[in-house]
Amino acid sequence: MSRSREIFGLSVMILGLFLLVGLVSFSGSDSHQWHQDWARANWGGPLGDMLAYGAVHLLGYAGFLLTALLLIWGWIWLRHKPLGRSIINSLLLLTFTLLCLATLGLLHVSYYTGYLAGGGVAGTFLSDLTRNTFGPVGGWLIISGLFLILLLVGTEVNFQHWLNIAVKPVKDGLKKAQEAPKELTFKKKPAPKVDEPEMSDEEPDQPVRPAQPKAQPRPKPESKPRLTKLGNDYQARLLALLEENRDQTETEEEDKTEILLEKLKEFGIEGEITDRYTGPVVTRYELKPAPGVKVNQISNLSDDLALAMQAHRIRILAPIPGKGVVGIEIPNMHRKIVMLKDLFLSGNFKTQEGPLTMALGKTITGESFSADLSEMPHLLIAGSTGSGKSVCLNTIITSLLYLCTPEDLHFIMIDPKRIELSIYRGIPHLQFQYKVENTGDKPISRTIEGVVTDSQEVVQVFRLAVSEMDSRYRVLAKEGCRNISDYNRKSDKKMSYLLIVIDELADLMLSREASEIESRIAKLAQMSRAVGIHLILATQRPSVDVITGVIKANFPARIAFQVASKTDSRTVLDANGAETLLGRGDMLYMPPGKAEPQRLHGPFISTAETEKVVSFIKQWYGVTEGQDQSAPESQTENNNAEYSMEVALPPEGSAGEDGQDELFEEAKALVIRHQQGSVSLLQRRLKVGYSRAARLIDQLEAASVVGPFDGSKAREVLIKDQEAD
Repeated sequence: MSRSREIFGLSVMILGLFLLVGLVSFSGSDSHQWHQDWARANWGGPLGDMLAYGAVHLLGYAGFLLTALLLIWGWIWLRHKPLGRSIINSLLLLTFTLLCLATLGLLHVSYYTGYLAGGGVAGTFLSDLTRNTFGPVGGWLIISGLFLILLLVGTEVNFQHWLNIAVKPVKDGLKKAQEAPKELTFKKKPAPKVDEPEMSDEEPDQPVRPAQPKAQPRPKPESKPRLTKLGNDYQARLLALLEENRDQTETEEEDKTEILLEKLKEFGIEGEITDRYTGPVVTRYELKPAPGVKVNQISNLSDDLALAMQAHRIRILAPIPGKGVVGIEIPNMHRKIVMLKDLFLSGNFKTQEGPLTMALGKTITGESFSADLSEMPHLLIAGSTGSGKSVCLNTIITSLLYLCTPEDLHFIMIDPKRIELSIYRGIPHLQFQYKVENTGDKPISRTIEGVVTDSQEVVQVFRLAVSEMDSRYRVLAKEGCRNISDYNRKSDKKMSYLLIVIDELADLMLSREASEIESRIAKLAQMSRAVGIHLILATQRPSVDVITGVIKANFPARIAFQVASKTDSRTVLDANGAETLLGRGDMLYMPPGKAEPQRLHGPFISTAETEKVVSFIKQWYGVTEGQDQSAPESQTENNNAEYSMEVALPPEGSAGEDGQDELFEEAKALVIRHQQGSVSLLQRRLKVGYSRAARLIDQLEAASVVGPFDGSKAREVLIKDQEAD
């Protein structure tokens, strides 16, 4: 059967080619009959000339379409394609030929000099029938409409998509025209309101009345620190340090609608593409399934479609929430890099009113996307190595540094890997000041500066953060404020936001202090939103022993980058999909209170850009490169900060009448004998817990026995062994 199909198909194609040769070399005149003399000049001989004469006499110029029909039909038989769809295509081509005949007949383009119209006998008949039935103008309307219908049916062109492309420039122009007057009226409003009371001298009571309600909405901009503290010069100079997108060429992505529908039909899925959205990384095709097609049949075809479409990975949303369609996201052939500078300059980022606005990336439609951390209020980030997690952290931190001053926002950065966040060491936003009240006769002011790297120090930092949260709640209760925004609006003193950033949560959750760290994180996540304390946790190990149920329950806002399996995706998002991402900043963002994640393409910022930004911030705030990170106690005590972070550490172990621990003298002798002041030494020798050993070290520092904290090194012992004797 296959051999006979090949023979038949090849024969039909040869016939079509023979007819084409005869038509190309046909030189007949405007005669009603065929003459043998014509065959001398025809490349197909007498038979080719006779066939050409018959085609021209019957069809006119449309005879060339007959050769195309024969070639296509023979090719279908030769390739062993299914005949069902082939018959439909052949009928559509035949209908197209008849429409061409009628059109040529109406145009009266003669193939012969004055003998026949361009459509031959058939074209003349159809044109006469059309004109006699619908008239000259009506005939053209009917034929044009039939051409359009045939185009939609035969090619399955998305008419709505091309209509949207044609209308989009008009919509954009109208939108810009509507936005321009709004900005003008906003700027002009204050001027007449100030001048009116000055002009009205005869009625002094009238201008006083409108002045009272007009003054009430003015405190609204004060809730945005970036408008009151940072000027355009700071942000403009910081923007100049960021790189622009080098790829300025606009490449039009190939429309794969027909290929996608053909591949779906091979798997037994019928439907139509209703819309198409092209973003910087992927293109989403919205498929409306035919009646009777189950959604599960489509969602299980992601791997098969990726193979058929020769794509890296394909993500299927079955269905898209709020729409009666299925989303099929196919990677673009030409991937575009999203730059952070482009997001800062976008209207979406500029119009955000939140105090902690972050530029997260672009959507699949190419629109900029920003979010406010204070509304989340905490963020969990997870993804495999090289998926873009660390770059995302850098873009978030850079966004906040772009908007907030050190008086508006403080950072506590925890980096067990000692690599990623160390680049920010020395910026003024990293100074977290607190007071320890029960280590001696008078409180000692201290400052956490730099990046915390030791897991034991992390426990102490979280204890301080919890105590700071309790202290802030006492301040809010005293002032009668519900949250930090109310406090900053009503009080003369300013309470800054505090952001705790952890780059690798897995190193902390797998340490000996994991249980205490988890409990402290949970308490902060549950209660710290109102007082302006927020957390960002990042990990490259999205497993249940790292992202526990307690952490997930208190972090509704999550970002998942590319992961290895569906299990990891469900661990982060409680849904599949992260395993189909493309890496390099491709992410799924789960907003708080939403059931479905949103796909974003994160911006890129290089290490060189980050170094330039950090260096600029140090220079702007007068921090020298060689300045010591540990501020002396006298300097901290006399610090004129608007809001002091007072921390009352809970006592652990027994203490004497003077407030010193009972083991103080023994600890003093121990560190002098070993000439090493470290918490681990006291833990091993005195057999006490970390909290009590750390408190002993603080008391020894207050007594001038050991020096200040010096990173990961042991504290310097200020009293020599001989002096103690």
